[in-house]
Amino acid sequence: MDNASEDISKAVRVIYGGSASAGNCSALIEQANIDGFLVGGASLKADFKTIIETVNAKYIADKEAA
Repeated sequence: MDNASEDISKAVRVIYGGSASAGNCSALIEQANIDGFLVGGASLKADFKTIIETVNAKYIADKEAA
């Protein structure tokens, strides 16, 4: 990144605002630089729990690996 220091780059969180769903959240959260989701219509479905659990599991795994 040419416009910011490495420390700033690491501190910035990227929230994916596309169509996050229970079916694609696992693949999306594994992408580099995606830290979470801005969930729209999926938040009104029971599958929203899957999205929350997937992001939480990734967060825990990353903290344990650090």
